[in-house]
Amino acid sequence: MPDHCGSEFDEYIEIQSLTETDDGYGGLTEEWAVKINLWAKVIDVSGTEVEVYGRLESTRSISFVTYYRDDIDEKDRVYLDGRYYYIKYIENVNRRCGFLRVVADSERT
Repeated sequence: MPDHCGSEFDEYIEIQSLTETDDGYGGLTEEWAVKINLWAKVIDVSGTEVEVYGRLESTRSISFVTYYRDDIDEKDRVYLDGRYYYIKYIENVNRRCGFLRVVADSERT
């Protein structure tokens, strides 16, 4: 992957993490909460469409490139333009310059 430039980071994305909160009745409720907001370069990787029970469903893979961070992990998800992307893997693109690539799939629609 070629080197990146901060000026290419033109999309504002939201990283969310799954948290457990008290439901008030002695149990726990899982909710997605905003972890961080950051600027990233968004690259379409691939997309697929399949028919499930007579309905067409699509999945989209996206690569998000941003400055290196150590507070993002595979249990998180990315929110962009009204759609959620579930992280498949995270890779340190360039150790010297400190870029991070997050590859994620959209939920089926």
